[in-house]
Amino acid sequence: MNLNTPTEKKEKVCLLQPGDHPWIRKTTCVNYADSWVQPLAQFLEWKHKGIIELVDPMPVAVLERMRQAVLDSTRIPMDNANLLLAQGLVDDEE
Repeated sequence: MNLNTPTEKKEKVCLLQPGDHPWIRKTTCVNYADSWVQPLAQFLEWKHKGIIELVDPMPVAVLERMRQAVLDSTRIPMDNANLLLAQGLVDDEE
């Protein structure tokens, strides 16, 4: 998932606040429109090469809120939303 400063052009179906995560210092929106999927092997390669670093995980309750808001997004790529549904990471109760 992609986090950004909310602007008029950004979807605001999931807003995070200071206190939700140590790195969040102001209101932040989850930018589902620019989300993308990569295989785990790719992330592990980036970690091994030092391109990414694993730090402070998102608290479980906040991550769950972010996942469930996927269903309210009108901008997430459908393949990404369908993957989360197929993996059981979001509940489509409608």
